[in-house]
Amino acid sequence: MRFSLIFAMMLLAANAFCQQQFQDRSPYKNSVQIWLGGPGLAYSVNYERISPITPKFSVAGEMGAAVYPASTGIIGAWIPISMNLVFFESEHHLELGAGVVFTEDTFRKRSNGYFDSDYFANFRLGYRFQRPSRRFVFRAVFTPLYELSSKKSFFERQTNGFSLASRFHPWGGMSFGYRF
Repeated sequence: MRFSLIFAMMLLAANAFCQQQFQDRSPYKNSVQIWLGGPGLAYSVNYERISPITPKFSVAGEMGAAVYPASTGIIGAWIPISMNLVFFESEHHLELGAGVVFTEDTFRKRSNGYFDSDYFANFRLGYRFQRPSRRFVFRAVFTPLYELSSKKSFFERQTNGFSLASRFHPWGGMSFGYRF
């Protein structure tokens, strides 16, 4: 009897404090975006899927690609993948995120049978303009890259014999996107 009474009280208390399930009003969860700068270095085309958690907080997964011709001197292919947190309910949002950028060299096998380890950690801090009922997305972000490579720095430059090699590269970008 005592156990039944305690169990019934726990059920009543749980129901009394349950919050109503969040219902997202925006019908658009996916977007395609063109980046100028950003995680793909000079440009990239990305797909994003956003999942609202609460009215003031969303999580977004993003994946993209950028391809450069050999004449540019840049690694041929860049594949940025990131997870982002989007804050605030209005049309103006704060965006924080982190991810990794794989390059063509990441998947290239060396003569000794090992793969190269050219990839970058990518971080994001920025502004996002996105109205809940509209399809347009604009972002302006600070996206520093940090090299996770065992080789010489990708951005290494020689100036009078002095190496300016660094693993941390401040970077930024902006994107324009269409939600669907």
